[in-house]
Amino acid sequence: MRVLAVLIRLEGGGAEASVARIIPPLLRRGVIVQRASCEIAWPGEQSDPSRSLANPYGDNPLGWLRSAWKLRQQVLNFRPDIIHVHCERPELIVAIAKWMHWLGRVPIIVTEHTREPWKQHPIVGRVVRRILTAHSARFVACYTGGKAGISVIYNPANPELPARDLPAALERIVVIGRLNDGKRVSWILNAASRAKVACPIVVTGDGPARRHLSILAGLLALDVTFRGFQKDPWSDVRSGDLFVTASSFEGEPLAVIEAIAARVPALMSRISGHEGLAHSPDQLFSSVEGLVDRLKFAMEPKGLSALIPSLRFRETILSARSPESVADRWVREYDILANES
Repeated sequence: MRVLAVLIRLEGGGAEASVARIIPPLLRRGVIVQRASCEIAWPGEQSDPSRSLANPYGDNPLGWLRSAWKLRQQVLNFRPDIIHVHCERPELIVAIAKWMHWLGRVPIIVTEHTREPWKQHPIVGRVVRRILTAHSARFVACYTGGKAGISVIYNPANPELPARDLPAALERIVVIGRLNDGKRVSWILNAASRAKVACPIVVTGDGPARRHLSILAGLLALDVTFRGFQKDPWSDVRSGDLFVTASSFEGEPLAVIEAIAARVPALMSRISGHEGLAHSPDQLFSSVEGLVDRLKFAMEPKGLSALIPSLRFRETILSARSPESVADRWVREYDILANES
């Protein structure tokens, strides 16, 4: 079986990391996955012009149409049995290509990576979803608590992340993820300033908000290092680090799951995608002021240790997210879709 995975980029986000992680176990099960990217890679990320759907016309109907035409060419060359779509921009491009009858009868499966898809562009989202539904696209969520009747297949976690030693005191704040407005990294910088955090802050990831965040860090006189994209963002994380995420929405937050796997103390915004992954209410905050209080708690004696998940909680979260079990689920889903088409 041949699957064409259409992504925003080849690397850099949770969806991209999840697809990359599942490719080897799928290949062992006879499923060949080729990836296509809709946008230009950020510095340091993998880039392959032969798999790029990026266009020179920008984010407008002409550019979308050009990207859909490039998708048609990739389908003709790769001849997939299934097109697997991840995130909003890929949904848009695939919907246009389907509407133009450029993809033939290749069945489509869509993974929802956020609990509120198309929240920023609801009108476009309704049109896209109607086109995909009209062409019998199958929808799967990577999180629980979604729409009734939709299958749930978790994103695979990294089973090889070693657990860190128990920390003695807070030494660094660590932020990992795409730098865009939805991640609200500015909350973290503002809260660190108000809490009078003296330790360094390390930000791993890239995105359109990086320049603004760099300026903000300077204005707040914070010791912030921007590492950009890193293939293994957890290789630099050590005992004494506190992982913080202030995302405004998530489906299956990969960075939080990997923090649990590495038993790194974590603070996270109070959103539906995070609440099921928090082992203690002390980890959650709903505002910048709430994060200030949580950071002060982490700086107290034994505060950091209270934010570390137990081994039992870690095993509960990771057991359903092993790459092998997730690959088995996807093979079954692909088989169902192929037999229905």
